[in-house]
Amino acid sequence: MRAMTIGIAVCLSDGALLIADGLAVNPLRENRILSTDARKITQISSTLSAIEFGIMQGTNYALSVMNSSALENATSVLDIVNEIERCSLVGWAQLLSRLGPDVDPTHENIRLGFLVGGYIRNSLRGGLFVGTLHRPEGHDPPLVRTTELHHSVVGGECQGSKSLFKNYAQQEYDLIDSIGLGVCNNIVNAYITAGVRTINEVSESNPQIGGTIRYTIIRRGFPITEGIRECET
Repeated sequence: MRAMTIGIAVCLSDGALLIADGLAVNPLRENRILSTDARKITQISSTLSAIEFGIMQGTNYALSVMNSSALENATSVLDIVNEIERCSLVGWAQLLSRLGPDVDPTHENIRLGFLVGGYIRNSLRGGLFVGTLHRPEGHDPPLVRTTELHHSVVGGECQGSKSLFKNYAQQEYDLIDSIGLGVCNNIVNAYITAGVRTINEVSESNPQIGGTIRYTIIRRGFPITEGIRECET
């Protein structure tokens, strides 16, 4: 069982940037560390990748029933939302049906969700990201962003992760003197650095966050690019 992730999605003009920590713990066993190098970002089509949140038994099942051809042939953001919602609901139902008798189904760490980012292959529109989250309190409405540099942070809310990332991103953005070239230009790199700073700070007081920090850049005209930054804690 693995829970908690801090995941960050940033909408780019031609795709998306995804960032996630690499710590895997068992939240129901005093946060026993399972791995410090968990891979929480998965490529789900040629133009989309997903950060998974919550209990891996549920997210793994959701990924296994995901229809990659539906995502590959999507012609609208709604097509992507519908498929992510469908498979996450199936994964959530599977998770709840398999919880042991010693597990409280209302525990705050019993949740399942995804942040999916990239672009639509069959469309000339810009980048996007979609978020979905199931938890004991209910299902959050899907989050959809298609505006450049809009972002979302999930996880580390008690440590103020959303405001931390917003502030760090502005600081890093203000240092840019030119956009630069390549898949990881100066703007993308600024947001990666902001994500790393956010995860580092959150990990100092949240034992469920940390480990290897991975990022994925999905941009039209470039191969999907992955990278690693080490967490300082």
